[in-house]
Amino acid sequence: MFSVHAVAGPVYYTDTYSKPQLATFVLGLKHITTLPGTIYGSAYANGVESIPGTNTFIAKDRAGIVYQVDTSGQQTVMLDVAARIGASYTSAGGQKGLQYAVVHPGFSDPASDGYQKIYTTTTETLIPDNAQTVFSLPAQQGLNIEHYDVVSEWDLSGAVPVRSTLVVAESPYGDHNVR
Repeated sequence: MFSVHAVAGPVYYTDTYSKPQLATFVLGLKHITTLPGTIYGSAYANGVESIPGTNTFIAKDRAGIVYQVDTSGQQTVMLDVAARIGASYTSAGGQKGLQYAVVHPGFSDPASDGYQKIYTTTTETLIPDNAQTVFSLPAQQGLNIEHYDVVSEWDLSGAVPVRSTLVVAESPYGDHNVR
């Protein structure tokens, strides 16, 4: 913040902002776990997200696996969408596959509408079965569909995950996909 004082002649300003004193800041990183490889090869960790209300987090493998990991490093497969993605996740500079996953803020709360819900973005070669709307490429451009970018909600409360497809968009290129 600064103030300006106008007087006859030149304009002067006075800096009234004083910098706060910084305390010592220490950041430590601790290795907790290593994601295992899949039938498609080595794991490609694609981010970590905390699970609200717990001491656990999700670790995402671009090959299509979402792991739940606790602070001791114990992993369990939370969601496996690898079969929908296939080996093509490694093509085009590696910009395909399970691009993102996040749990609903009410994931751990049985009273929440978001109980046991997780959201993903993936690149897939086929339109998902229950896709209601597909954002299509302009026909006049003559672009070919290389894959589909898909945003999904998964309900993990039952024995088998139930998918609801939220958005499907045609993509003509193997890179710069939905995130």
